[in-house]
Amino acid sequence: IMEQYRYFYLGLGLFTVLILYAFYWIHWPDARGWDLVLYRLIKSFNRWFWLLAILGFGKKYLSFNNAILKYANEAVYPFYILHQTIIIILAYPLISVNWPIGIKFVLLAVGTFVISGALYEFLIKRWVLTRVLFGLKSRSGASSVQILPQFR
Repeated sequence: IMEQYRYFYLGLGLFTVLILYAFYWIHWPDARGWDLVLYRLIKSFNRWFWLLAILGFGKKYLSFNNAILKYANEAVYPFYILHQTIIIILAYPLISVNWPIGIKFVLLAVGTFVISGALYEFLIKRWVLTRVLFGLKSRSGASSVQILPQFR
């Protein structure tokens, strides 16, 4: 139903924003009692209208599937399990380095993402044992999947 009425909710969101701006410029310095209650009520409805409009547009335009989403959907739980440990391991040596905080943040974020992705791709995704340990379902054709890595 949100998808069907998304433009209606968008219109109500815009309308209540105009009411809130008008209320702010006309009545806000003297807002007490029922004026304040009315302002907060309109503000609450405004938030709901925007939320419903965003969810409606999201359902309409973001309901699709592709290979990247399938891959990311399977990888998200191992990423979640690994990322905190990787952040701690990478952040510990960065504390003593005298670099700007922005550079440290970017290095930490990119490093965590790359290492989590590499661990998922090369250690977790490919073997049944690590898939089970990280809570993933076994792949189709599991009989041909290696349980442990084979080194030659």
